[in-house]
Amino acid sequence: MSRPTQPGRPGRRRPSALAMGVGIIALVAIVLVIILVISLLSSGPSAPPITSPSSSAAPSSSAVAKPASQPADCPDVLMIAIPGTWESKSTDDPIHPKANPNSLMLKVTAPLQNAFPGARLEAWTTPYIAQLSNPIAIPPDGQASYTTSREQGTAGPAPS
Repeated sequence: MSRPTQPGRPGRRRPSALAMGVGIIALVAIVLVIILVISLLSSGPSAPPITSPSSSAAPSSSAVAKPASQPADCPDVLMIAIPGTWESKSTDDPIHPKANPNSLMLKVTAPLQNAFPGARLEAWTTPYIAQLSNPIAIPPDGQASYTTSREQGTAGPAPS
């Protein structure tokens, strides 16, 4: 038994409406992707205008002058480390954290603190609950919720 063919074209079948629809959608998608790529490549980030230091504009009275030197008790670099889940406690010392000796942040901050003297680098680790409770655990796992942990981590230091 032979398949029906279009008149005048032996051996070729006419594509179904579904196949034509899928083809048109694919073609439109390809054109949109090409347009998107071209627009992203042609428009780079807009840079602020460059002003020369010899411009005639006078500095405003609210501008703060750069100090000639920094105070002796300020380190050259202040590194702020924010540990991940289960790597910190709210009572931990921010300068010498010991809540979790296997903390990923300690594997970064400790070698840097050992490589540079305190006058060059000060590492400050944010102390917070850093827990994530399973809300559907039966029985409850007894940990603080993510919301509580986040609020404590962003609230700032507790008053002394």
